[in-house]
This record gives sequence, structure tokens and C-alpha cells, in this order.
Amino acid sequence: MNRIDIRRAEPRDIEAIRAVGRSAWEDAYTGIVPSGYIEDLFEQWWAPHVIRMSMRLTESQIWLVAVQTNEIVGVSHTEILNQDEAVLWKLYVLKAHRRRGVGRALIEDTIERLPFSVCTMWTEYLTANAAAGAFYGRQGFVFDHESLSDYKGMVIGVTWLRRDLGHSP
Repeated sequence: MNRIDIRRAEPRDIEAIRAVGRSAWEDAYTGIVPSGYIEDLFEQWWAPHVIRMSMRLTESQIWLVAVQTNEIVGVSHTEILNQDEAVLWKLYVLKAHRRRGVGRALIEDTIERLPFSVCTMWTEYLTANAAAGAFYGRQGFVFDHESLSDYKGMVIGVTWLRRDLGHSP
């Protein structure tokens, strides 16, 4: 297996980041979300200008890419909420590179980059995406609560998880 390099994402990576996100969203969400969800929300949350603006906020946003053989094969985006908490908003890996440690490497590298005062990392996933729940469980995340999201009148379950980073605030 080729080596995985994790580095901070740069504006030049935005189209590759979007390609990973789009491919992963289609793999993960097709059949479990209402028609139009992927198209509508992808363009809202993964728009180039949204990613670019977020990348500029280097004190509160951590964008990482996993690179293998000069190809971006995974992406993560974490927001530092306050001195004690961060939330992993995005963690996506191309299907051909899953189950090879890419997602785990992105999480662990993110944790290393967080301020030491951050003692809790949150993440969320669509409840119907059982594979995501199983993956996060293997990474040390535990169930916290469920919430409901509305998409054009359809209710979508969201499961929130947390991971204790092993130190107190």
C-alpha cells in the first residue's frame, strides 16, 4: 500500500476536495435521503466560495486532505467551537481508499492540530447511514443524542457523537 500523507488543505485543492465530497456523498447517501438532497445541500455546504472562506479562518477551522500518490483521496473539516470543544463536520474518503486507514489518519492528525484545551470532539452523521456510525464507533466516538433535520418537509434523523480526547479543560 502506498503511503498516506496528511496535510493542511490549500485553496488550490478546492476542486479535488469537492470531487471527493461529491463522490462520497453519492456513495453514502443515495437511497437514504430524499430526492434532491445531495444536489441541493452539496452546493450549499461544498460551494467553492464557502470552502475558500472557511479555509481563511485558520484559528477556528482545520481543513485537511489525505494524499496518496499525488491524488487527494480524503478530506476532513473541523471547527473549533470554543476552548473546550471542536466539531468534525466533514470526513470523507473515496470509496476505493476506504478501510485503509485514511479516515482514521485524518481524525488523528486533526486531533494533533487542536489546541490542547480542546477536550471534546463532536461529530454527526445521518442516522440512516449505519456505516458512518460503525466507523465513528471504531474511532472512539460514543453516542450523545439524536436530533431531527427538515429537508423540504421530510424529517431526517441526525445522530451526534462525542469523543473524549483524554484531558480535562
